Amino acid sequence: MIIRTLCVFLLLQVGTVLMWDRPKFAQPGQFPHQVSIQWSLRQGSPYIHSCSGAILSEYWVITSAYCIFHIPAKSFKIKAGCHNISNTDEYTQTTGAERTIIYDKYTKLVELRDLMPYDLGLIKLQPAFIFNNRVHSIKLPRINNWFSHSYKLNYNMILSGWGSIGYTFHNANMDIMRTVNLPVVPNKVCMDSIATVNRRIELYDTQMCTRPLDGSLSACIADNGAPLIQYEDKTPVLIAILTWNWSPCNTYGIPLVYCRIDPFIKWINKQMKIN
Repeated sequence: MIIRTLCVFLLLQVGTVLMWDRPKFAQPGQFPHQVSIQWSLRQGSPYIHSCSGAILSEYWVITSAYCIFHIPAKSFKIKAGCHNISNTDEYTQTTGAERTIIYDKYTKLVELRDLMPYDLGLIKLQPAFIFNNRVHSIKLPRINNWFSHSYKLNYNMILSGWGSIGYTFHNANMDIMRTVNLPVVPNKVCMDSIATVNRRIELYDTQMCTRPLDGSLSACIADNGAPLIQYEDKTPVLIAILTWNWSPCNTYGIPLVYCRIDPFIKWINKQMKIN
């Protein structure tokens, strides 16, 4: 994915971290809701993994608006059921985009004043995915209710994707899906940490954060739109999608910023119904 590049030279350490969780290889089929969003610069060029997304239905995928903003729908291919995105096997399904829909309040990051609080987009697929145990939709959260289970500083959030895992600007994507467990960072703590390098930035109630405040690896280039999930009674629930990460990746302990899903449930359902 494309990451907003913010060059800073301040080593930030906030609080005491008792443990680090490192990215690890996902198991094949562990995240059947996850898709690789790939696009081609021009006709005839190869398709390259740029972002992730999550399956909402046979015809719909949700992702970061940043990933699809001002890019023609016909430029995308969406792959599901894949573990190694360089390979196509019997589990892989590839489809195209009929249209893309951007949340109407979304504004692309031009000046560093906020971190795109409405960074949400939908992709309508054509043809539809065929659901099986390797390709399936994910459950949406209850409206304004995610925090009743997750507002704890423990490693109960799960992020997955094919992005780079290096401390670098370089887009060293990984072919095999990786995953990491992350703790929630309260928005006030997140704001305070970001303010040490830019006091003009504002976080909104539609956003949330996770570590690394400790500098551990978590997300990087090509992870935008990646689903952050939590399990409820062994059922995965889509809590948020990745919006923003400091660059060089994970170097300064700045938290990851996400767009929460629960404030947008009505909008999501309406768009899937009328389109």
